[in-house]
This record gives sequence, C-alpha cells and structure tokens, in this order.
Amino acid sequence: MDIFAYIYINEPEIDCLYAQHVKWIVSERLDSEKKTIKGGVSAKAFGTGIDVGGDKEIESTDKKELSFSHKVEQIKNALESSKNLFHQIKEAINATEMGRRVYIDATLRFIAPQFKEADATDLVNREGNVMLESQIEQYFIIMSLGLANMPRLRGHSMSRTCHDAILFREITDHGFNFNIFGSLHKISPNKLQIRPIIIAL
Repeated sequence: MDIFAYIYINEPEIDCLYAQHVKWIVSERLDSEKKTIKGGVSAKAFGTGIDVGGDKEIESTDKKELSFSHKVEQIKNALESSKNLFHQIKEAINATEMGRRVYIDATLRFIAPQFKEADATDLVNREGNVMLESQIEQYFIIMSLGLANMPRLRGHSMSRTCHDAILFREITDHGFNFNIFGSLHKISPNKLQIRPIIIAL
C-alpha cells in the first residue's frame, strides 16, 4: 500500500465534488456490532420486577467520521465511470482542446520559481500561496497552492525552516514529481492551470 505525505488538501472542494459526483453527502459512517450476553441472575431476583434474563443480544453503534481519503476515493470512482478522470497529462490536455472540464490523477514535475528569491517565504506569506510551474512540450502549466490548505504549516504561515519551504527551495531549478489530483483547464492556447484538490509527495 502506498503511503503519502500530503502537502495540500482542499477539503471544501472535496465536499463540493462529493456532493456533485457521488450525489449524496455523508458526514459519518455507522459501524454496528451485535453481542450476546449470557444469561444470569437479573434484577428481578432482588424485587425490582425485571425478569430473570436468559441470553440477551445487544447492538452497539459507533459513529465514525468519513475521512477525506474515503471521499476522494469515491469521487475518483465516479469520475472514472464518467470517463472524466485522466492519468496521463497529455490525454488530459487533448481533452481540454474539446472544451471539456477534466480531472487528472497523475504524477507531474513542477518547479517553484518563487523560491529563487532570498525572501521567498516572506513573499509567499504576503501573497498567501505558492506558485508552481511545469512545461509539457509546448504547454505551460501553472498551479497555485493556497497556504490555508497546506496541512504541514502552522497557522497558515510558512517559516523559512519548515519542511515545505525546504522542499520548495530545493526544487527551484530541477523540479520535483508531485502526485496530483485536481481539475485542469485552459486559460490560453498554450497555457493551462491545475486547480489542485490533493497533492502528495
């Protein structure tokens, strides 16, 4: 089983897509368990009027919140069924040529040009997002990561020594392969934007 380190999780977008594509909203799941209690002396023996019991079956229900990963799995299944989820970026780009709104679940290499600057974290904190860039043949792809959706940050602010800042400084030139689930659309003939839903290392 793959284990991912998530650097971006857009939970409001996940809930929105879940309602649109799965068609019903679940905030929790119920796990029921039945147990049989062997009979013994009951309270009636002490004058309370309750019958002496034999074996008794009881059912307990535990409520567990449906995790974002369960929701994402169901969203991806729904998008697969509608043939609107692509695992190859070139196929997804070709689909956008026909004016379709498409989703990708793929590994793409991005650089972080903001982090070429000495005061990169100050810039990122002022703007509230990290901008990533990629080049696929003649196509230029951009992706914006809002700090509010980056779970490894404290208080939606990026320090110079945090894990994400260190990562982005290291990939300014050579890039890094990110596992991305999000939507892809064209903003000009040779320029596309990914709206990320989940990004993992």
